[in-house]
Amino acid sequence: MRRALALLAALAPLACSRDLALPDASAPRVEAIQLVGLEGSPAPVPLPVLGGELVAIRGAGLPADATQLEVRVGTEDAEVIEASAGRLVVRVPALGAIGPADVQLRTPNGFGTREDALRYDGPGAPEGFDTSDLRTAVPLAFVGPVQPPANGFPDIAIATGASDSALLVVPEVGLAAAAIPLGLVPASAAARVKQKLDGSAGIEVLALARGGDVVIAEAIYRDGVLVDRGTPRTLSHATVNPTACSFPQVTFTNDARPVAAWTAAGVPTGTVQWIAAIDDGKLGVGEYAPAALGAHAVAAPITAWAPWKTGAVVFAAGGEIWVYDVSTPAVPPRPLTALRGGVGAPQTISTLLAPCAGAGLTYLTLAAASVAGQDLLAVSFDGAGGDWVALVDLTPGAGEGSVRMGLAAGTLATSVALVPEPPYAPASWAVLTAGIGNLYRFRPAPAAPSCKDLVADAALQLSGEPGVLPAIGGMITTSGGTRLLATTPDLDLVTVLPPSLTSAGPVLRLASYGGVSMQVATLGGQALPVAVAEHAYTGDALSEFDVGSALLAVAMTGESDPVALGGSGYARGAVWLEPPSGGALAYTGDLPSLTHGAISERGGAAAVTSFAPGVCPGESVRIAGSRPVAGGPDLVAQGPARAGALGPAGLDRWGPAAAPIYAALDTSLAVYAPGPGNLSCLAGSAPNWDKTTGCPPDAEIALGVEPIDVTLSAGDRAVAVRRLDMDACAFTLALFDTCLASDLLCLRASCPPAKELRIARAGASPAVVALPARPAGVAADRGGGWLVTLPCEVSSFAGGDDCFPSSAVCDGLLTGPGGADGALLHVAEDGTIGGCLAVLSALAGPVAVTPNGAEAWVTGEAFRTQYLSRLALPRRASDGVLDASRRAARLAIEALGSAPRALGSFAGGGIAFTPEGGTAIVTVPGEYRIVLYR
Repeated sequence: MRRALALLAALAPLACSRDLALPDASAPRVEAIQLVGLEGSPAPVPLPVLGGELVAIRGAGLPADATQLEVRVGTEDAEVIEASAGRLVVRVPALGAIGPADVQLRTPNGFGTREDALRYDGPGAPEGFDTSDLRTAVPLAFVGPVQPPANGFPDIAIATGASDSALLVVPEVGLAAAAIPLGLVPASAAARVKQKLDGSAGIEVLALARGGDVVIAEAIYRDGVLVDRGTPRTLSHATVNPTACSFPQVTFTNDARPVAAWTAAGVPTGTVQWIAAIDDGKLGVGEYAPAALGAHAVAAPITAWAPWKTGAVVFAAGGEIWVYDVSTPAVPPRPLTALRGGVGAPQTISTLLAPCAGAGLTYLTLAAASVAGQDLLAVSFDGAGGDWVALVDLTPGAGEGSVRMGLAAGTLATSVALVPEPPYAPASWAVLTAGIGNLYRFRPAPAAPSCKDLVADAALQLSGEPGVLPAIGGMITTSGGTRLLATTPDLDLVTVLPPSLTSAGPVLRLASYGGVSMQVATLGGQALPVAVAEHAYTGDALSEFDVGSALLAVAMTGESDPVALGGSGYARGAVWLEPPSGGALAYTGDLPSLTHGAISERGGAAAVTSFAPGVCPGESVRIAGSRPVAGGPDLVAQGPARAGALGPAGLDRWGPAAAPIYAALDTSLAVYAPGPGNLSCLAGSAPNWDKTTGCPPDAEIALGVEPIDVTLSAGDRAVAVRRLDMDACAFTLALFDTCLASDLLCLRASCPPAKELRIARAGASPAVVALPARPAGVAADRGGGWLVTLPCEVSSFAGGDDCFPSSAVCDGLLTGPGGADGALLHVAEDGTIGGCLAVLSALAGPVAVTPNGAEAWVTGEAFRTQYLSRLALPRRASDGVLDASRRAARLAIEALGSAPRALGSFAGGGIAFTPEGGTAIVTVPGEYRIVLYR
């Protein structure tokens, strides 16, 4: 056909192309190009389009027979959907490159061209199922005790990693009890218990970021219940000022005194390693500073350290072990010594080890214990003959200075811990070492040869991932020596039961994610899409305490790794803000109240986290600081801005540059225009979203109910709201005692949505749309209104039943066996149900529309498995609105994994698309996975 058209065009008389009286004999002429559905609005030149969009071309010399016509966009042929004498509708093909594209029409009478008529912005929808998984776990590379310890070992600990929170971990029961917001991603952190005058206890965390920023944060416990988490306080650190991109360290002694180690610019050149006791009094007034005369230069970098006895630390530096007594901070560190057999001259640790390992030792790491009158030191090091592990008894008396040594079992022992046998009242000691993914136990063997009398007699694989455990903060022994907390090379946190090495498994699984929103962020002058995955409440026993990763912010372009944001628990939306000070992400949520005990908050603990480009090697994004929001909303949302903002009378896709910001609290929705004033107020140094005392909204929309979520329509003309069905939930809550009445987050996760949608708009009362079942997912359709998924009310194993027997909405569409079907409906913005587009299995779940409007993606559950379905949406060529007289055909279905064990009816994964449609992000909470489709 194309060859015939080209030949006819070449043979056509030139005079015919100028005969305006005979349009059917004229060469085609392009007069206007517009998006279908926006033909009544002036169109920009070039017109921005996505692959798969419907474009209307108006002109002259157009044949009414589509077979007599070819349309080329750029270098590709476009599908002709509809043809008439004055108007064509074509589907934009996927092009090889983003940028300007010509439009060319070819008919038997010639051709017409409009140069640079379109600006191709992307494919509009992912092509195929080319998938990849994102890491969803928060890397936990550091674990530290909460001082002072009980029985020589702590009962609780903190764990930190890539999240901007410290996890408070209870190793004995294998869970994380709370997240303590820090406002920075710590390079090091230390924790201690501080008793309050009212009888409560504060878990105080001192955290240091790479390069030196310092904060102090606190969680308050009363009668074993977390009652408050204070705002992180930033501390000045002018006299403890590490070099850029270095990793400063902080710890507490066994009597809870702070100690710092850092590298600073030296004189005249180079860097100097320092150690100092920190003035505890100055911490209270906001300064992180050495005690008087308490800063001391160290001859070499500190490779490992540990609390020692009551108020000192021991550390490895420059081929020797040193001790620094914090109770006399002005006295410099001295080499740690012992009397061999309790007599003779004091000998350094390196001297004690030299008969077996030679001189010039390189220490990798160490652990120390002072328990029940015993002082023990465990070290791993490189020496003559290879990698060694040693147990040194420093207890005064006849055994002082005795050494047990052995080769490190063929592994690089980068983490060590001491284990008492038996716990609490030890008669002997074992050494645990970890490295390259394996954990080994070393025990003294009295009958073994000298220099080989510390023998590995058990092993446990921590991880199948290659890598080396961190040397400082990789492992600690807890709970009287009955538990070991260890990080793994893939940066999980596990609990191990020494001395048997029986694994108790992960302390917590980080993390499970539910809904997803897509924001367009500006970071370092580069505009890039950012996916924000909300944390899911799945009802899983682990997930209930999985509090270390409220949100996962994922840069969808470049080499940026996912950034986990902790401390706000189960999130309810996110908004990207760009105040003059830089990019920031606002989000809401808090910890759920698990029955009667934990925090009883309504979920309004909003926060703003600031972002900046990374400045250090390997640092793609830097979390510049996290600030709680006063007057915080229950959930936040943002308008569709450019991508997908279509509708017959809504905002055009090419405007505005930034969409409004929405914040729901109680039964109303505050609307903020994204101007400099609002952005500075909403994300400033002390953000206050209170409508009366903080940032006054530009408009307010009455919702009539407290929403589970709000879904903005194309062009933000209206809002669709789901609410909880508390009547249906009352019996379940009374029977299982699941939630407190004031715990809105727990109620959201436990109670089903009502069988309705509420449609609200400014200046009007909300309209109620009765639905035949509970809405599982709601998404704005670019042609106006919303796509809604619902579970079929009745199905039979024999098949043949209507989806909703009591409703005519889906008449004629039959259900399949097993009761696993769902329906896809279109609800118009005037409150009418536009029609039933599909009834298929696994269709009751979160739904999203591709940016080009061609497909609906649904992630739903069937037979305990989560599936992803892609459905082709039937659209009218006249105005781009969904054609409910035609059915949405399923293009593909894929099993993603096990469905989450949810308290509520619909806790499936979320779906979102990058604005150009090239990538989709889908969460799989039941599998702790996030999948990218490109």
